[in-house]
Amino acid sequence: SQDSFLSIFSRGINIVKKVFGKDEQQMVQAELTKQKNELKRMEDELKRLRDLTTLDFGENNQFLKFYGQCFKKVIEKYTYEICPYGQAKQDHTSLGNFHGLGDDRKTFLFTNGAKCWNGPNRSITVTLKCGSKNELGKVAEPSVCEYVADFTTPVACEESELEAKLAEYRALTGKGEAHDEL
Repeated sequence: SQDSFLSIFSRGINIVKKVFGKDEQQMVQAELTKQKNELKRMEDELKRLRDLTTLDFGENNQFLKFYGQCFKKVIEKYTYEICPYGQAKQDHTSLGNFHGLGDDRKTFLFTNGAKCWNGPNRSITVTLKCGSKNELGKVAEPSVCEYVADFTTPVACEESELEAKLAEYRALTGKGEAHDEL
């Protein structure tokens, strides 16, 4: 449909060129360029939306909020950056591209990172753990160029974990059950 639209629009420009002078032709050509750019932008947005429909955001789309976000942390001498549904990096070295959720539905898998010298391509498995804020935790390299990391997030909390944390908080602060004020 876009080809037919552009061909009709181009034929219209040719008619305008014959009828109008050079200034009008330039205005029409500028409008055509503008319309082509807008069409390209719309096609790119449509592709992005189609890509979104193919991604697995977990049960009830619980991980959707991470789409387009990145989390950084300096650990020892390296800066690690994890972008769920994007890339993972150690400084400027790719640890991989998002491959999907793990079988346990509590891990982000990144594969096909930069090739290690005399070894495999880098990869990282990020385990989601219950926590009060979104934060990259410890990172380790248990085998050559295969990394593991912890990422705390409230999204990973089960209701029972939240209740246990609330009970622990109340015990530490001496605060009892919350009551509604009259």
